[in-house]
Amino acid sequence: MTVREAVELRTKAQQAGVRLAAAPCNVLGESAQTAWAALRAGRIGRAVLAYAELDDGMIHRTNYRDWKSRSGQPWPARGEFATGCTFEHAGYAITVLAAMFGPVRTVTAFSALLIADKATAPPLADPAPDFSVGALAFDGGVVARLTNSVVAPYDHRLRLIGEAGTLDIAEPWDYGSAVVLRRPAQGRLERFIERRWGQSRGRRLPLVRPVPFRRGWREPTMDFMRGVAELAAAVREGRRCRLDEDFAVHVTEVTEILQYPERFDRPAAVTSTFAPIEPMEWAR
Repeated sequence: MTVREAVELRTKAQQAGVRLAAAPCNVLGESAQTAWAALRAGRIGRAVLAYAELDDGMIHRTNYRDWKSRSGQPWPARGEFATGCTFEHAGYAITVLAAMFGPVRTVTAFSALLIADKATAPPLADPAPDFSVGALAFDGGVVARLTNSVVAPYDHRLRLIGEAGTLDIAEPWDYGSAVVLRRPAQGRLERFIERRWGQSRGRRLPLVRPVPFRRGWREPTMDFMRGVAELAAAVREGRRCRLDEDFAVHVTEVTEILQYPERFDRPAAVTSTFAPIEPMEWAR
């Protein structure tokens, strides 16, 4: 839950001669890899900006007490609300953006607890912020705005904006989510469409490969074990894991700044870094 703890874990792992890796692993999914391949191919020109939304709606107003996993375990509401939506969700955007654009150098963040009573019984003694927003400046000059909440209506859009176009991913929690390439509106009709519907017309890009598991109603959209498989392959092949301990520390540090900006200078200088991450072999 803090960068200090993450650094301690990394040190202990190195001293023990064992490997440590980070979740989440959706950056290894087909949708993220497709967008990354399009980015490397220059499909949107020079990338300059990213918008990442991780608004999950008012979960405390749902019937979450009835949610159960396939094994029958109830959804851990108290843990979710006590940990906070930023620590729960921000990594799904940070990992993708950092893999593509390199380490985050500064973060200017704001967070707040807007609805303290999450209808838990008994009430939480110290609920975490349920809203955060931050501006992230990356090594290569790209700037991103990342928003997390369990207050605003559900919206998980991830948009990568370049000088020549935009790449849209509707749902980064879905490995098979469509990746749409949009060009900047130019003529009056295109400008009207953009103003009327909030975006220009686009073209869906083919995924770099089909998603190798079933995706349907009530079926998984993410393979949560892909990160474990990546670590196992790295150990077996004697190479660095794409989600290694340095990356884990970096994601934790950025997340802590987003959720608890009062602990850091504003803007906060990110002290951790990591080596460049390679795309998946099947996405090159």
